[in-house]
Order: sequence, then C-alpha cells, then structure tokens
Amino acid sequence: PLTLYCCHCTECQKQSASAFGMSMPVREESLRVTQGVPRRWVRVAASGAPVDCHFCGDCGTRLFQASARNPGVTVVKPGTLDDTGWLAPIGHIWAGSAQSWMRD
Repeated sequence: PLTLYCCHCTECQKQSASAFGMSMPVREESLRVTQGVPRRWVRVAASGAPVDCHFCGDCGTRLFQASARNPGVTVVKPGTLDDTGWLAPIGHIWAGSAQSWMRD
C-alpha cells in the first residue's frame, strides 16, 4: 500500500453506506484479483473526472477503483481484504463533511 486513510466525503459515505469510507491506494501493477471476475461501473466524481469502479461479480461489494486523474494507482477498499488486522489509517480526509457525531 502507498497509504491508507478514512474519507468522510459525501460520496464515500454513500458508497460505503456508513459514516466514511476507507481507501488504500496501491500501484496498479501490484493489484491482482485472485478469484472471480469483477464487474465495472464508471461514475463521474464531483470534480468531473470519471472514476472506474470495480465490484465483486457475485455479491456486488466494491473492491477497488481508479481515476484518470491518478494514472498507475488503484484505490483498494481495504475492508475486502482477507486479513484486515494490520490496517492502520494515517488520517482522515474531507473531515468537514464528516457526520456531526464523528467529531465528538
């Protein structure tokens, strides 16, 4: 992983159906899908840039995404990893959009 953070933007709140989403950028060439065939959906970010989203073809869980704004980097949704015990976010971004109860 290049880093790991919690994002509180409203898009991450929607896609995670929670108060925030976790994102773990990795170099594109280091990502390997070992089972199944992800399904693809392209959405447009608030910036206007397309985001290439990949989901599990069986259950629909978001696995990773990539943006043309950051070539060569894929953002893995780390809750999908088999082992999450080592995850330690370095910080929180878009905290201004965080749910009010997250600031307590």
